[in-house]
Amino acid sequence: ASIGIAIGDMRYHTTDELLHDADVALYRAKSGGRSRFVLFDETLQLAALDVLEVERELRTAIAHGGFEPYFQPLVRLSDGHPIGYEALIRWHHPERGLLGPDQFLPVAEESGLIEAVDWAM
Repeated sequence: ASIGIAIGDMRYHTTDELLHDADVALYRAKSGGRSRFVLFDETLQLAALDVLEVERELRTAIAHGGFEPYFQPLVRLSDGHPIGYEALIRWHHPERGLLGPDQFLPVAEESGLIEAVDWAM
């Protein structure tokens, strides 16, 4: 079982706020594998907010063509001649600069935007 823990204190004004933070901790516990527990802290909140921000920015990039294909050559090791190309995606983020797929594809997959990103290329 995976467990998310949030300890109630004065910063929580409603039960829903406390449950939300426990849910964030549970999500992190599940992403770490089986049989784990995670105690909610402010770093988890900041990470969750960053994911939401990246998702919002991804939607904007999809709508406005913010992605660009990069073609990486595939070479034959015996003689170094190119035998083909692999298409890779990059995101021209307006504030963070050029982002590689490892920096945004996990969010695209989790949010269900991966197919839209694929078509936006």
